[in-house]
Amino acid sequence: MSHELRTPMNAILGFAQIMDYDTGLPEDYRHSVGEILAAGFHLLDLINEVLDLSQIESGQFNLSMESVEVCAVVEESLNLLGVMAEKRNIHMSHAGLKGATVHADRTRLKQVLINLLSNAIKYNARAAACISRCIGKPLLICA
Repeated sequence: MSHELRTPMNAILGFAQIMDYDTGLPEDYRHSVGEILAAGFHLLDLINEVLDLSQIESGQFNLSMESVEVCAVVEESLNLLGVMAEKRNIHMSHAGLKGATVHADRTRLKQVLINLLSNAIKYNARAAACISRCIGKPLLICA
């Protein structure tokens, strides 16, 4: 099963990477290729998560706990959902996250953040704003 899912995804990512190396590619296309790569790698992570379900059901699932820079994960998540937000004329930004870290599984943290942000976009009024701030309090994620 994993081969059937990963092989086509790797082909898409490989083709997008080849396009990304093309120095003659117009800037708007280059931006689109970057979006394809970011979304493709995220989808590959999701495929890997689906394939981990058997481990979860058997109680053998392991988290990869590490120190994660929150700002980078937030920026990746905002970039992945940018088009969705733009379609609803919603502005998303973040502040106060530079240098903030958490001890978490990076993939799961990103998954939770993307789920929260996509719900904020879906269920927010059009032409609204989603702003996250971290002011002076440490973030804690329990696993």
